[in-house]
Amino acid sequence: MTDLTVKQLREIKRLHDLWLNDDPDGKRAILTGVDLHNADLRNADLRRADLRSVVLRNADLRNADLRRADLRRADLTGADLHNALLTSADLRNADPAYANLREAVLRNADLNGADLHNAVLTSADLRNADLRSVVLRNAVLNGADLRNADLAYANLRNADLTSADLREADLHNAVLTSANLHNADLTSANLREAILRNADLTSANLREADLTGADLRNAVLTGADLRDAVLSTDTRFSDAILTEVIGLIWAQIGPVGIGPRTTTAVWQDGHTIHHAGCFIGTRSDYMSSIENNEWEWPEDQKTELAVRCRTSIQLCESTIREWLVAC
Repeated sequence: MTDLTVKQLREIKRLHDLWLNDDPDGKRAILTGVDLHNADLRNADLRRADLRSVVLRNADLRNADLRRADLRRADLTGADLHNALLTSADLRNADPAYANLREAVLRNADLNGADLHNAVLTSADLRNADLRSVVLRNAVLNGADLRNADLAYANLRNADLTSADLREADLHNAVLTSANLHNADLTSANLREAILRNADLTSANLREADLTGADLRNAVLTGADLRDAVLSTDTRFSDAILTEVIGLIWAQIGPVGIGPRTTTAVWQDGHTIHHAGCFIGTRSDYMSSIENNEWEWPEDQKTELAVRCRTSIQLCESTIREWLVAC
């Protein structure tokens, strides 16, 4: 690891400015592996600089211009990048954990494999960014613009995505357990196989979103818009709160069985699909599970629980039929 004096850093920046202006006396800033922790780089113009593996822990990079900079494997832990320009920057496998990226511009940036846990990205511009396999656990992304961003396999557990714009974002296989997506716009988003257990999707816009195989168990979908959303027979809604959902015909009875679990029925592609705990399937699948003793019920309660489950499924299907007639 290399240390630089303030004078040396100032000279590197001066020569880099000349290089950016095509001055023959200029020289590109190459700071690979340099230790710049706590450095004051406010308003610095580091466009296209080589910052691979640089240490910028707790550095002040407010309003810095880092467009197309190479920040692969850079340590940006706790750095202040408020309002910084990072358009098309390469941040693959970088570590901006706990960084302040409020209102930063990261359009078309490559953050594949980066660790942004607990980072603040309020109102950040992440349009078309590559966020595959990124760690955004506990990150704050309220109001962030993530249109067309690639978040496949991203870890967004407990992330705050309140009012975030995720239109046409790719979130397939993303982990959004307990994430806050209140009022988020997920129009036409790809959520195939995404895990949304215990997520808050209150008033979220999921129109035309692909929820094939998505896990929405215990999620809150109060007032969410699911019109024209793509569902599959393995899209899971067990114990989800579906009050005032738009574009979904559903019924819920509970508690049923052991504990607080409910039986939830959802009308999909001309069939009623039933959800109960880990179970998902048609009426005949449900009845078969009961008859074949597939659920681990106490021996002395099996008869009573079987009756309750059969009753719940009948009530759910009756409610579904009433809604279909009303529609």
